[in-house]
Amino acid sequence: MVCGLWTGRGVLMKRQAVLAIDVGATKVAWAIGQPGLDRGVAIPGQPPRPPFDLLGCGIAPLAASKGSWPGDPIGLAETLERALSEAGISRVPEYGVAALSHPALQHRQAAAHVDLADEPVTIRGRDLERVQALAVTHTLAIDREVLVVEPLGYSGNGFSGVADPRGLTATRLSGTFHLVTVPVAVRRVMRQALELLGVELERMTSSLKASIASGIVDEWKEERVLVVDLGGLSCDVALLDHGSLINSQTVPWGGELVVQAVARECRLPWDRALAVTLQGFHAKPEVSALLENQLGALRGYLEAFLRDELPPARAVVTGRASLIDGLIERLETALGVPASLGRSPWARALGELPRQVALSPVLGMLALGLERSESQVAVGVSSRLIDRLLTRTKQILVEYF
Repeated sequence: MVCGLWTGRGVLMKRQAVLAIDVGATKVAWAIGQPGLDRGVAIPGQPPRPPFDLLGCGIAPLAASKGSWPGDPIGLAETLERALSEAGISRVPEYGVAALSHPALQHRQAAAHVDLADEPVTIRGRDLERVQALAVTHTLAIDREVLVVEPLGYSGNGFSGVADPRGLTATRLSGTFHLVTVPVAVRRVMRQALELLGVELERMTSSLKASIASGIVDEWKEERVLVVDLGGLSCDVALLDHGSLINSQTVPWGGELVVQAVARECRLPWDRALAVTLQGFHAKPEVSALLENQLGALRGYLEAFLRDELPPARAVVTGRASLIDGLIERLETALGVPASLGRSPWARALGELPRQVALSPVLGMLALGLERSESQVAVGVSSRLIDRLLTRTKQILVEYF
């Protein structure tokens, strides 16, 4: 799907449309967009404009087996195809980007270094890429794929912890990175599902990263912010400092798990359990007591995450489970910092509040998919997989022979 536009100089340029999807435990959100004609233009007194022109978006329920989710590429493809058809989308873009939340996400730090020269030389962008590639290759297990790579700082001759050392001089460059990884099998499902629609997967990242890219914390980007993304089967937590991710973690707490507990303990059918869960701490006493217990577990996870960190100035809570009545207020009390609901400013004209929250990650993913950054991490696995196989083979040879 390619749309033309006139530049004003008599030249017709092409704007490549992209399909973005955000896959959760119970739903898949989708959006189609193309680079905006006025991207980056701010209008005083008006909400921030997205860096894209939105051609369509929606949310579809995802009937997936909780034990293998999202293990069925055909089911995911059929869900997307049906949703696009119902929205009147007759032609799907050739390229797609994807975000997902998943209980199997792993978070860790990695470090690497490269020797640049015998004498100090100017550090260039490709040197940063070399350090990052080495850190990823030497850290990843063969059966995992990287979703997020966030530089934490670079060091060299006479400097340490520099965010962007390009232009400085050094003989050796070291870098530390925060990685978020997912099993290769999960990424394969996403790729196969899009291929069944005739779409090539260009990039994949976490729903948390996509939510942040949607602008949910832009109002406080100069502060230290805790972001809590309450998914269906897991909760992704991130700590940002002046807009940069410095730590993240996935914990086993999710809105669907809470509904399951309410349905089991109160002997309610699923639909009724969902309704009373959303009523939150104003529901019947037995439901409110159960929610307090669930909140205590979440509070414990957050306290453990923040134990060795400088405290945040505020918290931003997003994800559809954040709509449980009274949850954000209780988290605010537990954390001792102001807390607010995170939703993208680009979603505020797209319907009611639950829809805005659900669409925020996919709008952020669309923005990430349309940007053309030299530091973007590609999603292809073939070359990295070969590198990791070779590295692991060398390690085995050294250890045993």
